[in-house]
Amino acid sequence: MSENELTPRQIEILSLAVYSNPEVAHRLSISVRTVKNHWTHILERLNCFNRTQAVFVAIDRGIISLDDVERGPLRRDNWY
Repeated sequence: MSENELTPRQIEILSLAVYSNPEVAHRLSISVRTVKNHWTHILERLNCFNRTQAVFVAIDRGIISLDDVERGPLRRDNWY
């Protein structure tokens, strides 16, 4: 694996970017510290400053598609 590639777990974390670290940890049955470590490596590998930028870069590079990114609890189709 090259240093710019993401692991399957990192891609999974990236697809859950709309959730907080504790929510991701709960959903994946891992510790919050592990989630934070994954984010550190994701941001480094994609050369990004934050989660939002990482999602856009990953979509732009074809690592994930917009359909891969889970929608958070406030989904637009639930708004009144």
